[in-house]
Amino acid sequence: MGKLCWLLIYRKDNVLELWAYLLELLRARRLRLELSLKLQKVFQEMLYILDWIDEIKVGTFQYLIDKLLVLHVVSALGGSADG
Repeated sequence: MGKLCWLLIYRKDNVLELWAYLLELLRARRLRLELSLKLQKVFQEMLYILDWIDEIKVGTFQYLIDKLLVLHVVSALGGSADG
């Protein structure tokens, strides 16, 4: 009976060690997933900012084109434009 008891204790200890190791792996995995999610959010924010910058560039470019067209029309009509 003593040998069986030692075997059961050994197996129980082994299972507890494996369980602790599994929990450690799960914690590490959770940390990596959280970091990946944060990184994904940062990249999404970067894309949003880049899109916003492109919109500003297009808007500024359109404004400059409109201003040049007005200057051209005014000069073609023989007037003067300040601007």
